[in-house]
Amino acid sequence: MIQKVLLWCAFINYGVLLVWFLFFMLAHDWMYQLHGRWFHLSVEQFDALHYAGMALYKIGILLCNLIPSIALRIVERADSHCSDTPCSRAAQTALPVRSTHYAPTLTFTTHRTAVYKIP
Repeated sequence: MIQKVLLWCAFINYGVLLVWFLFFMLAHDWMYQLHGRWFHLSVEQFDALHYAGMALYKIGILLCNLIPSIALRIVERADSHCSDTPCSRAAQTALPVRSTHYAPTLTFTTHRTAVYKIP
């Protein structure tokens, strides 16, 4: 579910980026005049700011939408590939590990409800 949401976010964000690029290319003078009312920028500065903004937006899409989506897909495939192996069935029903030491231990659980302790 989260993977689909991230992909839709990526598509929507790339749509916003495409609209921004089209406005920048087709309505450059109008945008420059509009922003020139508030900011005193040369045309070169205006172009550089928009170019840098589009580059940062694209990097943001990659880092916040596409990379997490790919990582979730990899994890999902790994879980589905290993779900029928004897090793994974044993991990799902593993008993809590008892430490023979009296030292403090770190206890955590996985999504498969197995409890592991690390001394």
